[in-house]
Amino acid sequence: MCCCAMAIFKKVVVGLCSLLKVFLATAIIVVVTLKLYNVDFKVAGLSNPLHAECLLSGDVRGANVCLYTYAVCGLSLLVSMLLSTLMCFTCNCCGLGGWLEFIVACFQSAWWIIASIVLAKKVKDSNDLGLANEGWRDAVVVMTWTCAALALVTALVCLVDACKCLRECCSCCCRGEDDGDHKSKVMTA
Repeated sequence: MCCCAMAIFKKVVVGLCSLLKVFLATAIIVVVTLKLYNVDFKVAGLSNPLHAECLLSGDVRGANVCLYTYAVCGLSLLVSMLLSTLMCFTCNCCGLGGWLEFIVACFQSAWWIIASIVLAKKVKDSNDLGLANEGWRDAVVVMTWTCAALALVTALVCLVDACKCLRECCSCCCRGEDDGDHKSKVMTA
C-alpha cells in the first residue's frame, strides 16, 4: 500500500472508529440514564412498584455501577477530545502523533475491556435476580464490548502507521549506504 493510500486508510478507519465510539459512549449514557438509573418497575404479584437506584448493580440498592458506567463513558469521551485538541494545536505532536494515538488507543482498549468485564458480571447478577429491563442491560454490555473492539482496531491501525515512520527511516538509512556502495562500484569498473 503506498504512503498516500495508507494515510487515507488510517484517517478513514480511525475517524470511523472514533465516531462510533463517541456514538456508543453517548448511547450508553442515555440508556443508563433513561432505563437503568433511578427506575420504578412492577413485579408480578406486587401491587406497588419497586424502586431501583441502578438496575446494573445486581441489587436494587446502590448506584455505584451506574456511576461507574457514567465515569467510563465520560472519561473516554474526555480523553478522546483532549487527544484531538492536542494533535490539532501541536501539529501532530511534532511527528509523534501516531505513537501518541497508539498509546491512548491502547489505554482506551484496556479501559473498555475492564469496563466490559465488570459490567458483564454485574449484568449477569442482575439478570439472574430477574430484575426489570434485562434487554437494556444486555445492550449496555454489547455496546461496551463494541467500544473495546473499536479501540483495539484503532490501536492496531495507529501502530501500523507509527511503525511506517520507523520503516521509512530505516529504509532511507539503508538505501543511502546501498546507493553509495553501488555508485563506488560503478565508478571503479
